[in-house]
Amino acid sequence: MAGIVIGAIVGSVVSEAVGAVVADAVLGMVIESGITAAAADVLGASLATASFIGGATGLVAGGVANLAVQSLIGSNSPSSAQSALSSAQAQGILINSQSNVDPIPVIYGRRRVGGTRVFIEVSGSSNEYLHLVLVLSEGPVTAIDNVYLDDVLSTDAKFTGLLTVTKHLGTPGEAADAALTADVPKWTSACKLSNCAYLYVKLKYDRNAFSGLPTITADVRGRTLFDPRDGQTRYSNNPALVIRDYLSNAIYGRGIASSAIDDTSIAAAANACDIRITAPSFSDIFTVSTTTEALTFAQPIPIDTGDGVKVSSTTTVPSPLVAGTTYYAIKVTDTSYQLATTMANAFAGTAIDLTSAGSGQHTLAQVNYAAYACDGTIDTNQTAYDNVRALLTACRGMLVFSGGKYRLVLDVATTASSFGFTESNITGSWVISQAGKRAKYNRVTAGFYNPAKKWQPDLAMVESTALRATDNGLILEAKIDLPFTANSYRAQNIGQLTLNQSRYGLVVKFSAFQEGLRCEVGDVVPITHSTPGWSAKLFRIMQIEIKDNDEVYVVAREYSASVYTQAVLSPAAVIAQSNLPDPFSVPAVSGLTLASGTSELLRLADGSVISRIRVGWTAPTEVYAQKGQVEVQSKATTDLGWSPVDIVAAELGVAWVSPVQDSASYNVRIRAINSIGVRGAWSQGTVQVVGKTAPPSDVPWLRLDGERLTWGPVSDIDLAGYRVRWQPGGSRSWSDALELHTGLLAVSPWDLVTIPYGAGQILIKAVDTTGNESLNVTAIACNLGDAPVENVFASYTLNTTPVVAPDSSRMWSNDTAQLWTNTTAVFLVPQYQAIFWTGSVTFTESGSLTIAATVSGYAWKITWKKSSDVAYVPFPGRAWADAGTTYQFRIDVDQSNLQGLIGSVVAQIDVPDKTIRLPDVQIATSGSRLSIGTGWRNVVIVSLTLHSDGGSATTARVVDKSTSGPLIQCFNASGAATAGTVDAYVQGY
Repeated sequence: MAGIVIGAIVGSVVSEAVGAVVADAVLGMVIESGITAAAADVLGASLATASFIGGATGLVAGGVANLAVQSLIGSNSPSSAQSALSSAQAQGILINSQSNVDPIPVIYGRRRVGGTRVFIEVSGSSNEYLHLVLVLSEGPVTAIDNVYLDDVLSTDAKFTGLLTVTKHLGTPGEAADAALTADVPKWTSACKLSNCAYLYVKLKYDRNAFSGLPTITADVRGRTLFDPRDGQTRYSNNPALVIRDYLSNAIYGRGIASSAIDDTSIAAAANACDIRITAPSFSDIFTVSTTTEALTFAQPIPIDTGDGVKVSSTTTVPSPLVAGTTYYAIKVTDTSYQLATTMANAFAGTAIDLTSAGSGQHTLAQVNYAAYACDGTIDTNQTAYDNVRALLTACRGMLVFSGGKYRLVLDVATTASSFGFTESNITGSWVISQAGKRAKYNRVTAGFYNPAKKWQPDLAMVESTALRATDNGLILEAKIDLPFTANSYRAQNIGQLTLNQSRYGLVVKFSAFQEGLRCEVGDVVPITHSTPGWSAKLFRIMQIEIKDNDEVYVVAREYSASVYTQAVLSPAAVIAQSNLPDPFSVPAVSGLTLASGTSELLRLADGSVISRIRVGWTAPTEVYAQKGQVEVQSKATTDLGWSPVDIVAAELGVAWVSPVQDSASYNVRIRAINSIGVRGAWSQGTVQVVGKTAPPSDVPWLRLDGERLTWGPVSDIDLAGYRVRWQPGGSRSWSDALELHTGLLAVSPWDLVTIPYGAGQILIKAVDTTGNESLNVTAIACNLGDAPVENVFASYTLNTTPVVAPDSSRMWSNDTAQLWTNTTAVFLVPQYQAIFWTGSVTFTESGSLTIAATVSGYAWKITWKKSSDVAYVPFPGRAWADAGTTYQFRIDVDQSNLQGLIGSVVAQIDVPDKTIRLPDVQIATSGSRLSIGTGWRNVVIVSLTLHSDGGSATTARVVDKSTSGPLIQCFNASGAATAGTVDAYVQGY
């Protein structure tokens, strides 16, 4: 006997209840299929045998000899050959394999993939370049977006100058990569990789950027799809369009003719997939770049391309966006997005041009998303049958072969047919079965790939506490596999529908008159019958067969619209970025400081001093870098190449560049080397060397005890000594002060050699080995009294007319007329003008010169010079003056709030006392003159001591005090002149 297959369903997620109940109900009747073998094998599995192979309500119906039970749920989930999540290809989709015979995957929607290395070669004089060709998928694809090396974006700064990535979309007729053929002769123009999407990656060796051969992955937007709704071919991840493409493609699919595909059902299913579902309340804060049109978030967010979103701001949203308007997301990277005006523009990558960043804090809120989407890869090693089953999981679809065409039906809420089964058209042979415990669930866990977790497998769980209570507290769990679902919300929705459907597991099998052919597999029909007591109870048709007696055989499952009521989902958790340290990602060293002053100098054992640059940095906090090292390199800014300096422990925080040239400019760079030898990026700075050109430190303190100076030492390495100067009055000007010594003073204390008499300032500075002096003077005010005047023999009055400083706080139009005439108020705080006096004198006598001057004011000084000299120099208080020489004098009083006065000025010439002792001088009877030498101006005292030498002289007398030598005569007791011997002491000047 021959039977005819009316409907066949390849379903996505079938309830175990259907399989179990129908398997028990069917008595193993053998009904041969009337379809051809070619038609039966079109999906890679014989339709001669009915089998439940998936779907919330799905099964394959054909000539039934045995209904073998296969479900995507629970322990009877698809075998590893059928499960895309568990297949070897799926597990290895993010790694790089190397093979000439690996299957080439097909990418639908958006997916991150690794690829197969089909070519690897080196080039360069020292093999410094590595060339890789990685086939990603069948082409053409819409776009290859981001490329990653060991999960780091290829645009990362660490790869600058080291990486070239060329993307090939697999466009038919595309030529071989020109750059690769130029670099590597082995890759000829014949190496086109036709119709393959692939990457050509050129790496330059750098042990810091590449610790080994990197794993290369790419975000790919897959196949463009024909849409029967408008006849256009464009990128989409609509599952209905994906299934149509796979069925019709002759290269990697089944090559089914378009005429054998019911495009009306495809269009209806595509519309059902595009229905927008209100998203849970999720929002996050973002920043804006008007250059890239990108919205950037601090961490990955659960929003996909095409999701509806709205923006808001505490102040102003970025232009031209409007708060409250629905836009559509374009995912650029895991943490950056663009916006489009329509979902079609989002899939096309047509972003809104952001003309301003707005102001305030910006927030993006998710609004809605498409009910179903298909994002994943087809394993071309699997049978078409298994691949179709995997694709159907993305939309809870059922593929029906009926009337010579393949029809796609989604398990969605369906309006009941006007036709129904009643006692008038049901012929009998009833089998009614209720699902058992193993086909009822109160928890469903759905496995899917999560883009927010770098496309790793993830789980979405839905659970009903109410149903668990009904089930006496038992956990009845199903685990379903959704290899083409890449969204937590969609995974939860599918899981929720699966859980709901499991509670409606009543299955009925009966025979009916041919009138039953008025309905099709997938229709919802009412059944009214007195035997079970049903009145228009709804069932979905799962299987229809024409029996050899012209009756029809029907299998139907209980239907309830409540199954399709979506539960309210919680917002997806934001995937926090891992804080685990990456040993192959070494951060740049922070806190780089460069210094080259006095404190960085180094004194060598031989006493010489060299200049150095002190390199400082902040100790790394990253765990692998903490105990690592820091590499230091330097170069003069005019040089091209870098020179190694040192590699030191990172925790030290300091290193030295030496020797360096004073006043020259240097570039210094540092980078971290972590504990496993991976190097980070360079941190660089520039410094101009101060070195020994830096002035030494100021002398910390200065003290005068009598005529002894004491000061605090300067600790500069290149210290050469100290200079001490004198400035009369209150001024502390260093440049015109009187030097009190020659050379440099080595250490404290020091006794004044030249005593600067009068009131003034003693100044001191440190001096380094290159002659630099301290920036600031250290000074003490003192008054050493008037210079001692011993024997004045000449006096010259230089000034008798006082010079008085005028009050500059009043305004004068000329020397006699005031503009500010108020005698009781001043125009400003009193300020007296600076005044000066000059005079000259030619001395007629040589001698020690002192100046007796009446001067007052805050700061004043006396300078002098020979008339033949150009510049005045400070008058030291006492100086030698030569007779016949003309000297010029100048007295300056500074401007201050103390009125300056220069009164009388008198120059005095004096000489110091002269003394001479003459022992044992023989005096003749007539008298003798003492030999006192020349240069005496006056002999004041002559003291004599007569020797008791046995002679007659009893007294000695000074006859005169001649400057040529005093005359001395001796006398006896009777007063007569006689010879004698005396000791003489002569004092004068």
